[in-house]
Amino acid sequence: MPNKNGAQTISTEKQFAVVYQHASPLQSISKSDKQSKIHGKKILIIISAVAALAIAGGYFAWNAFQYENTNDAQVEGHVMPLCPRVNGRIKAVYVNEGQLVHAGEAMMTIDPEEYKIAEVLAQLNLSDALAAAAGSHRNADVQMTDAEVARRELQLAQAELNFSHTVICSPVTGIVGERRVEVGQNVHIGQDLIDVLPLDDVWVTANFKETQLAHMRPGQPVEVHVDAYGRKWKGHVTNMGGGTGSVLGVLPTQNVTGNYVKVVQRVPIRIDFDRPPGRELNAGGLLKPGLSVGTETLSPF
Repeated sequence: MPNKNGAQTISTEKQFAVVYQHASPLQSISKSDKQSKIHGKKILIIISAVAALAIAGGYFAWNAFQYENTNDAQVEGHVMPLCPRVNGRIKAVYVNEGQLVHAGEAMMTIDPEEYKIAEVLAQLNLSDALAAAAGSHRNADVQMTDAEVARRELQLAQAELNFSHTVICSPVTGIVGERRVEVGQNVHIGQDLIDVLPLDDVWVTANFKETQLAHMRPGQPVEVHVDAYGRKWKGHVTNMGGGTGSVLGVLPTQNVTGNYVKVVQRVPIRIDFDRPPGRELNAGGLLKPGLSVGTETLSPF
């Protein structure tokens, strides 16, 4: 049975139907355009994302084929132990560990007193020999005195040399390493007293996997990233090493048992730093032997 509310509801629905029938065609077209624009934007976003992924993937693939890198690398350098050439007591030590020293700089002194006395005595003996030679007149005496003069000259030269060896100087410009000597200590010839690490003679040993060596050649450019400073140095491959680390180690591996497991070997590659013209490579002493580095080598293709 219809009531007032029901009649009103039917009337409202009829009004909406009439409005919809008399709606403008432009409104429907505008709505369709908005939907197509939204759809086009979605497609454009998807295409852009796919293109970005393809570019990124291509770059990483190209980078993987163009470069060989390893973090199993470190700065290397010579460690020069200084030894006395004469026996004696240490009179003074002028340097400490970690100190910068220059070539020819005195590092320590051995008590020179007895060597100075030996030098003076050698000079007196030579003077006596020269006087005897001057007073000889016979041929036999002249030959004997000349031989004595020559012997005394050699003795004086040896005494002067020993006296000069009482001052121990640095042979190169570098950093003082371990110091194993104190004032008052008695030292002997050949005893290691102190180490000097040259600043200018440093390089990198990079242990590349054997599977990375196919396209590696001497002369290839290398970027060396030093972890301690977050900086990069330019370098180049110098040589490809003489063998794998397992062969060159203190205890070479012996694969003679039945339980053999093949592992990828590493080869120590020497990388030298490019030296800037007119400047010292390591004047500030930043490149210290033992520092960890990462290397990236450009392949030749």
